[in-house]
Amino acid sequence: MTASHDGGNLIALGDAKGFVTLFDAASKTKKMYYAKHQSKIYGIEFNAEDTWIQSVSQDKVLAMCNVEDRADNKSIQNPNGSALVASSCFYTSPEGEKFIFTAGADCALRKFRA
Repeated sequence: MTASHDGGNLIALGDAKGFVTLFDAASKTKKMYYAKHQSKIYGIEFNAEDTWIQSVSQDKVLAMCNVEDRADNKSIQNPNGSALVASSCFYTSPEGEKFIFTAGADCALRKFRA
């Protein structure tokens, strides 16, 4: 589970079956529900602008989805090679470059351009 950076107006939950649910905290309503994974989600977070949700799963997929349009999505299959992706995070450099970092069961940290 994770909350958006704007004070928690959005809450995202990842479940054991690979589904992500996005809630509007103020109205307590479901905003979006989608499946980007085939198995248990291990990590989920918003980017700094709260426009994307990123999730990693037991299925070795890093998935990203636009919070306003679930049809706008991206995924990376096996971003850590054969190793399970245990966690991920968004990062924006001081120069404005955007990256995604993943950490795998192989204890390796990998960087991708977002």
